[in-house]
Amino acid sequence: MAKLIPGKLRMEGAQLYETSQIEIIKEKDHRLYARVADEEIRYSLDDDLVFCACDFSQKEGFCAFAALEHYLKNDPIGQNSWEIWKCARTERRS
Repeated sequence: MAKLIPGKLRMEGAQLYETSQIEIIKEKDHRLYARVADEEIRYSLDDDLVFCACDFSQKEGFCAFAALEHYLKNDPIGQNSWEIWKCARTERRS
C-alpha cells in the first residue's frame, strides 16, 4: 500500500492481528477480501482497487489496512500471498 500509515495506527493494526480480528474472506485476481474487526475491506497492490467503507478510511485513506498490512508482513500465509502478488505485478510490467 503506497499510503503512509502513522505509527500509532500500525500498532493498533498489529494488535488487531494479534487478537485474531482478521478474517480472510477470499483471495481472487490478486485482490484480498477480508474482514478486520467489523469492517470489510478489499486490498490490492493497485491502490485504485483498495477499498474500505469505514468513516476513518473515507477521511484519512487508511484504517483496517494497518492490520491487514501487518498480516501480510508477519503471517506465513500472508507473506506467501504478498510474494506471489509482487511477482505477478513484476511480470505484468515486463
